[in-house]
Amino acid sequence: MRSREAGRLKGDALDSFYAAFSESCAPGWDGYDAASASYDCYLRAKRFIEALPANFPAPEVALDPDGEVSLDSRGRVLMNLLHG
Repeated sequence: MRSREAGRLKGDALDSFYAAFSESCAPGWDGYDAASASYDCYLRAKRFIEALPANFPAPEVALDPDGEVSLDSRGRVLMNLLHG
């Protein structure tokens, strides 16, 4: 994968993550009793994604109803950030 393409993919992952995080800031964001995601978790996950090598595939980001943020790549959990 070319560095420019990897950077774009990483940028796309960050954009998607920001959009998902923005939606999950309010309690009950999932239509039930979901905890809001913490800004601290957002910042730590963002820094982690930005620090990945250019040739590393952009991770998938999941925001869980308990406020946890998970980063996965190729079916492997890279990082779990607990709601703080």
